[in-house]
Amino acid sequence: QLRWPDSPLLWLRDVAGYLNHALVTQPELSVEGVLGREPLTALTANMRKVVGQMLQKCEEGMRETFFETCVANTAHDLAKGQCVTGWRVLTQLLADLQPTVVTAHIPRYVELRNSYQNRPAVGLAILWSVGQAGHKSLHSGIKVWLEIMLPVITMRHYTKFFVDYLEALLAAHAITPATQLNKPVMDISNFLTVQDTVFVVSSGMNKEQARALASLYPSLKTISLAGCRNHELLPALLPRLANLSSQEQVLDTLEVLSSCLAASPAAMVHWHKAFTSHLTQSGQLLNYLDANWGQYRAALDVPDFHETIEAFQDYNESVANKEGLQLATEGANAVAARFSSPGMAWFPWKTLSFLLLIGTAAIVNLDVQRSGGSFKGSNTGQLLWDKIGRASCRERV
Repeated sequence: QLRWPDSPLLWLRDVAGYLNHALVTQPELSVEGVLGREPLTALTANMRKVVGQMLQKCEEGMRETFFETCVANTAHDLAKGQCVTGWRVLTQLLADLQPTVVTAHIPRYVELRNSYQNRPAVGLAILWSVGQAGHKSLHSGIKVWLEIMLPVITMRHYTKFFVDYLEALLAAHAITPATQLNKPVMDISNFLTVQDTVFVVSSGMNKEQARALASLYPSLKTISLAGCRNHELLPALLPRLANLSSQEQVLDTLEVLSSCLAASPAAMVHWHKAFTSHLTQSGQLLNYLDANWGQYRAALDVPDFHETIEAFQDYNESVANKEGLQLATEGANAVAARFSSPGMAWFPWKTLSFLLLIGTAAIVNLDVQRSGGSFKGSNTGQLLWDKIGRASCRERV
């Protein structure tokens, strides 16, 4: 630092070189280790503080460059059989200080992973290094998991690490199926990739790892969709129902679509536009809503949804011999019947208006009969003539 005060990259290389010789322990890549604190815990608190201050003095771009250097040298030195503990320690410190150092240059790490993916020990070390971004940042961890780890999920040597990392990441940020986020941690396209991975791709994985991934999916879905408030989910998922081969994935998709309708009124507009061209899929969704009405009743028993279902019914009656028509008709009628079922928060205005009209006519008829059949002589007639007379007088005045 004294000799080259403007060359932090040299300082950090020296630190890494010193730690590589001073620390010879290699952490195991276990469930605990993928996001654990080893080998960083080998440093004293004062040493961590000194190195941390050195990193803080570096500009953001320099940190990104040095993180890339750490990951690349970890791979290159490990391939030569050399100790890489120093590089790993600095990787952890940099990722804790600035998690975006990883996500800023993901294509470079993908290229590095491709270079060594046939050498599992080195490939796993690369995944471990980039995965450290998830210790402090859930979003950075998910991005790394999706873009760097997911592509090698079906490769036997990487499957366990892929699942273990997701488990450790969710645990580190206390994510459960009940977690509520304001914004999703991934876009719709990535969620569809995750869904396909869990329900389709996992069939080619080790069964134990596939079960572990399936058990993590509810928590992952929660943060991926953040309450299903994005109305674009409906046009993205509804057409997919026609091509899904897994019944479990079909049910999962229907659950997401129903939650989207309940959370976003704008989703109804998308459904209204897509209904005629996706009758079969709409019929599936309608029947799912009917079967699970208790779960969605509070959000969907509203005038806008009533009108949407009425529009579906009108269309179904106007066409014939169209694929999916029967399923859509049955579903729309079943859901419509739910609107008038006992105990619903709905007021029968039309029925009461009709009864009021009949009651009024009966009272007027009884009054006329009591006056000898003369409307003019009845109390009702006299009241009306009196009002008409007063109105005429006001007009003259």
